[in-house]
Amino acid sequence: MVPFRQMISDERGASAVLFSVLLLPLLAGIGFAIDYSRIGASHSALQTLTDAAALAAISPRYSAAEVQSVAEAFIRTEGAKRTAFKTTIGVQASLSGDGRTVTVKTTVPVRNAFMGLFGRPETKVASLATAIRGTKEPLEMVLVLDVTGSMNASGKLATLKSAAKSLVDIITADPLANVKISLVPFATYVNVGLSNRNQSWISGATDTSTTTNVCTPAGCNTVTPVTGSFNCQTITGIGYNDGAPYTYSYQQCQHTYGPPQQVCTPASCQTYTQTSTWYGCVGSRPNPLFTTDSQPATPDRPPLSGPAGMLVR
Repeated sequence: MVPFRQMISDERGASAVLFSVLLLPLLAGIGFAIDYSRIGASHSALQTLTDAAALAAISPRYSAAEVQSVAEAFIRTEGAKRTAFKTTIGVQASLSGDGRTVTVKTTVPVRNAFMGLFGRPETKVASLATAIRGTKEPLEMVLVLDVTGSMNASGKLATLKSAAKSLVDIITADPLANVKISLVPFATYVNVGLSNRNQSWISGATDTSTTTNVCTPAGCNTVTPVTGSFNCQTITGIGYNDGAPYTYSYQQCQHTYGPPQQVCTPASCQTYTQTSTWYGCVGSRPNPLFTTDSQPATPDRPPLSGPAGMLVR
């Protein structure tokens, strides 16, 4: 029989006892952290949805009753696309007495995976968004739209057109709205039209033709001709256009070569004619002048050649 004094001083197996005592709180803490993470993600998604619903109902053509129905329809349609919300989202939308402010409140229960074991099966998440309708004061707006090459990828240009049109329709929906909208394309070149050829703010908008006579002296070079190719395979590469990636393919082969040969060419002369035609396009001034309104008296760089156009200065 083990003496009592020896038994209480024996530390063997203490870690197992301590682990078994702390296991339940540890698992509970991990479970709570997972649930709170899901709650936070659901609240963020609900806030985004609520903000969008307030903007959807902000049009001046909607009455107070229509504001509620529009917000409900928007939440019902868009909320169904979000896997975070498996239950119906509560919506309360209202229009202020002066008809200027739209307020949308949303609530949704989020089911708890772990906290339900401790008597809390779900957590209610709520969001609030407020949007203010425009006034009858004059509004001047400039749309700067990116139309560079990268916008051709993934349907971005079509989406840009649709979004810009929707924005203009919303802003001009009120027949009493006093709105002026201008459009500025964000691009390397802008076509200002051939009628502006002689304007003072354009440099070098002329059509030119230059003839050059290029002569090559006689000479000989040693070359190693390719006599055959084998192990050819198609390689896919990745390029970038205005930062947008695209793929391209090319052939890569191993080659066999013949013996070196000497190739001689006689002296020759050839005449080249280079023609530059201006089609109405102008390019931006170099940094930092493209961000200022200053008007330099002379061009900042030589005019662009070819069909692209000339410089604005």
